[in-house]
Amino acid sequence: MIRKSIQHRITTGKITLPVVMLLSVMIWLGVYFIKPVAVFSHSSSPVWQMLEPFFLGKSISLLINFVFYAFISYLLIELNNTFGIIRLRASIQTSFYLIVIAACPELYPLHVGTASTLFMVISIYFLFKSYQQANPSGNVFYSWMFLGLSGLILPQLLYLAPFYLIAAYNFQSLNPRSFFAGLLGIMFPFWFLAGYAFTFNHLEDDLSSFPNTYYF
Repeated sequence: MIRKSIQHRITTGKITLPVVMLLSVMIWLGVYFIKPVAVFSHSSSPVWQMLEPFFLGKSISLLINFVFYAFISYLLIELNNTFGIIRLRASIQTSFYLIVIAACPELYPLHVGTASTLFMVISIYFLFKSYQQANPSGNVFYSWMFLGLSGLILPQLLYLAPFYLIAAYNFQSLNPRSFFAGLLGIMFPFWFLAGYAFTFNHLEDDLSSFPNTYYF
């Protein structure tokens, strides 16, 4: 009974998440100063390669990656508290997430997976927000736009588009207007990429290789 009481207090306590966040920051700082790690992870994604000159060789990339993880953790809490996905307090799940990340120094460098995960979590948030709305087109557009952003960085994620259609149908937010809003949303980031490539005369370099499959 005592053990269950302690577990219950840790699981539902408000202090658990702040303590884990403090420990995570201490671990990140310790690893950074004691065992230096890379600050940027290379990828074969052409969009990620376009961003490399802005981050490569800068310690600020490590801080950006930590901020990405922190924002993902916050969004996981918002997802649960807003839509009641899990009955337990979301802080304990987020605490486990931060502990796992802190225990893996290989995940510290800024890499394509962190950015794509951030966009995916935002996308899922707007997808849930469209549930049974009278006019879901706006939220469906934002959901698919962030799916397009994640797919722009990691193209394999675009294979999730059919599942988004199924989810929108189950959420009663799929109608002709929201369907076309979703199509516009997922194409929106690629229009910007095409505009950038056309403006700076990189059409062959940036777009011709995009349909290929990329890996970390």
